[in-house]
Amino acid sequence: MPSLPAPEPKHPRPPQPAPHPPWVRHPQPAPHAQPALSRSLWQWLLTGLALMAIFPAARGHSEWLGWLPFWLSIAPAISLALLHRHSLAQRLRRQPRTAPALVFTSKPNRPAQARRLTPAKAGVQSHLRAA
Repeated sequence: MPSLPAPEPKHPRPPQPAPHPPWVRHPQPAPHAQPALSRSLWQWLLTGLALMAIFPAARGHSEWLGWLPFWLSIAPAISLALLHRHSLAQRLRRQPRTAPALVFTSKPNRPAQARRLTPAKAGVQSHLRAA
């Protein structure tokens, strides 16, 4: 009786990544941000945005603090971005690019750039050679 070929699996195995050489550092998981600091920065940011939306004076300048919108919205947003920079970078790396990169297929039509002539090609004799 002839042997039948083995049935192919319905779901092929995904390709396994190649093993890294020992000198390659393996990516480490992103460290978790401090939850208490993160929560207080979010509260600061949302409170600042609410103050700027409700009170027009909060959009102005203070003698002691300087430009208030910076301290009410920009500073906590920058602090949050720095606190969560590792997880933000991982999210940005994982997202596929939606817009294709700009590709230039040909050079623009420009005249060739003039080249500088050496003194010998220009027909100028050097005063140092005449001796």
